[in-house]
Amino acid sequence: SPTIDKVLIEYIKWLKSLGLVDDRGNRKGNWAFVTWGDCDIMSTLRLELIYKSIELPPCFNRWINLKDDAIFKRHYRRKPKGGLRACVESVGATWEGRAHNGLVDSINTAKIVKNMVQTGFRFIRPTRGLDRNGTPLGAVSPN
Repeated sequence: SPTIDKVLIEYIKWLKSLGLVDDRGNRKGNWAFVTWGDCDIMSTLRLELIYKSIELPPCFNRWINLKDDAIFKRHYRRKPKGGLRACVESVGATWEGRAHNGLVDSINTAKIVKNMVQTGFRFIRPTRGLDRNGTPLGAVSPN
């Protein structure tokens, strides 16, 4: 399988073909990634790229965590209990695939987003992000 540095280049090319980023991966317009938890971008991707000395494209500097109380709980008036699968099924969508597979989790997370939009939710702002140094907002500086 391709290495992460090659995948990121292709991913940025794909986002550019959709008019979402420029050549350097800077976001064009008002959009953000949507995740099921903060760890996908804030920890897993960011820390792997640091470890491999690969620059995180700037479009990853903010995201919307669906599990955040300001999102799922505010819209559905209940906490997101039981994990992603239970939440997908709780909104009337059908779970597809094997949990904790990146593509599968993305598809199933998108089902919640689709349901939220169809039932009147407006995504206004990201719930988390990184500062200019790539440090998660709200994190305590090691200095």
